Amino acid sequence: IFSSVSKKYFIKKIFYNVALNFCNLERHVILASYPKTGCTYVHYLINNLITNESRRYHHFFSSFIESPDLDMLPIYKVNPLLNSYTEKPLLIKTHNEYHKSFQRVICLTREPVSTLVSYYNYKVSYHNKSFKNFKSFLLNTDAIIQYKNFYKSFLNSRISSRIVFLDYEDAKNNSQVIKDIIKLIYGLDLDLDIIDKVRENCSKQKAKELELLNSKYDMRVNIRGIKFINNKKYLKNPIQNDVDYINSKLRRIYNQVNCF
Repeated sequence: IFSSVSKKYFIKKIFYNVALNFCNLERHVILASYPKTGCTYVHYLINNLITNESRRYHHFFSSFIESPDLDMLPIYKVNPLLNSYTEKPLLIKTHNEYHKSFQRVICLTREPVSTLVSYYNYKVSYHNKSFKNFKSFLLNTDAIIQYKNFYKSFLNSRISSRIVFLDYEDAKNNSQVIKDIIKLIYGLDLDLDIIDKVRENCSKQKAKELELLNSKYDMRVNIRGIKFINNKKYLKNPIQNDVDYINSKLRRIYNQVNCF
C-alpha cells in the first residue's frame, strides 16, 4: 500500500522518466546521489579537477553555471541548455534514480544513518518542516524506501552503462580513489598532489568563511534576517533504536554498493 508521499513520488518519477527519453545526456557524466550524501561537495571537487588550471582553487560552492543540476531545470529546458555546451562533457548532478539515458555515472554513497540524519536536519531547517521526532520523519517521508529504491536502480542498471560507486568518505579523504575514478570516467591521469590541493580548497571551513562574507555583504540576507551559519536545530545523536531501525533496513544495500 502506497502512502500519499509514495503516490506523489511515483507519479512524478513516471513523468520524469518519460521526459528523460528525449534528453541528450549520452555524452555527459551524471553525478547521481541520494539527497545529503555530499553531492554538492563532490560536484565542485570534480569540476575543479577536470577544468583548466586557471579555474581551479575557487571556493567550495558548486559551479552550476558550468555544470548544471538536472533537478533544478524544467525538463523542457534541458536539451537547449545541454546543446549550448559544445566542448567538454559536463558533470550533471541529480538525485533521480537511474535512467537508460545515463551512459557514464558516478553514483555517490554515504553511510545510511549519517545520510538520513543530515536529510532530517535539512528538512527541519531549510524547509521548515515539522516532525514529532526523527523516527516520524523516517516514516512520514518514506526516506528509507526512497534510499533503497535509489541505489537499487543503479545496481540493476544496464550493463552497457559505465557506473562507478564512490563513497563520500573516500571523496573527502582518499585521493587515489578520486584519481582512479577520474581516469576511468574522463580518461584524465591527474597527479595526487593536485587532487590534495583542490580538496583542501573545497573544504567546509572555506565554505563557512564565504557564507560569513555573504551574510555581511548581501543586503537581502540582512533585510530578511537569514542566517546561514548556526541556523539549524541539529540532530547529532539519534537514539539507538532509530539507528538500529535504519541499519536493519539499509545496511545490506549500502554494503552492496561499497563492496570493494
